[in-house]
Amino acid sequence: MTLIAGFSCPDGLVIAADTEIGYGPINFQNSKIQSTFSDKYGYTLTIGGAGHVSYFTMASQKIRDEIAILTDPTLASIKDVIGKTISEVHEKYIFKHWDAAAEERPRFDLIIGINDGNGGRMVLRSDDVALTEVRSYDFIGSGSSVAHLVAERLITPGLSTAVTLHLVGQIFREVKGKGAAVGGNTEIYANRKDKDAEQFFDLRLKDYRFIWGLEEAVLGGMRNALIKNRDDPKSIPECVKFIEETLRSIRIETDKPRANAGDEQHFIEFGSEYLNPWKP
Repeated sequence: MTLIAGFSCPDGLVIAADTEIGYGPINFQNSKIQSTFSDKYGYTLTIGGAGHVSYFTMASQKIRDEIAILTDPTLASIKDVIGKTISEVHEKYIFKHWDAAAEERPRFDLIIGINDGNGGRMVLRSDDVALTEVRSYDFIGSGSSVAHLVAERLITPGLSTAVTLHLVGQIFREVKGKGAAVGGNTEIYANRKDKDAEQFFDLRLKDYRFIWGLEEAVLGGMRNALIKNRDDPKSIPECVKFIEETLRSIRIETDKPRANAGDEQHFIEFGSEYLNPWKP
């Protein structure tokens, strides 16, 4: 029960996940993303898993280990290892003990981001033993339906990794309010493919919900405008003012000079105390 997201951008990629795991009658918090950097070859491998935790964790670790022994890791060879490892895990540990069509059999899916360290990058999504390339974005887990609905309205082709990083956070905020069993924190890995990619930047706004705050203002203003003889004639101008001020604040923050923030961002938006550095 989860949401894992993968975004393939012209200048990099973004992988994100919530941290809530359901175990019987309780929920607890844990990371669902494994990120590995190779000092020897310079590639970065970021894997998020949904489904039965033990199985997607095992698959992620086997993929990591098999890629680590490659003598010439390229996008093609890494993809080949991933496909073979996912098939092996299913055949050896799942289909050997359960019928493939059995509802009670363990299931897991993965979203995998690969940066080969030479400007090449790829996002992959697994569906049982099938492995496909993600052209723009994809989601897995119980919150995927809501995420697709929101992303269709929010994401347009060609957005940079730096911009997508912020929009992904907004998607997860909405899904946590509407999607089944999605919650806790949002953990996001963003990776630029080279030095020419748009620099990462911060947004420091009074209303951290800025996109959904705007949507609520627009819909509320529409509702109020339809009510005949409404007692509060200021509601519509105040709605317009709020939208304008918020958009201008976003633009001001976006246009500020950007320092070199490196090629990778690991960001955690707190919805619980898990991984909170200020909690003893």
